[in-house]
Amino acid sequence: MAFILERKPFTVGDRIQTGDVAGDVIDLRIFRFTRMEISNWVDAEQRTGRTIHVPNGKVFTEWQANYSTGFQYIWNEISVLVRTQCKLFY
Repeated sequence: MAFILERKPFTVGDRIQTGDVAGDVIDLRIFRFTRMEISNWVDAEQRTGRTIHVPNGKVFTEWQANYSTGFQYIWNEISVLVRTQCKLFY
């Protein structure tokens, strides 16, 4: 907990991913932190409604990605196919 409070790899409200699971941090405690899971059962990056309790020790054993640091928005892309019909005049 001291590492999380001192170094602040994430705070409450950040969207993080640890291993295969991503979610929004909703609680920090002495022995664990809690996230609201996103993207597991739904196609978009929406909350699934499941809470995941993660032991603070996972901070030292697994990689973490913080979506909230550096840029306040999450990049989503939408692919759009545009077809045109060109007539060549000779």
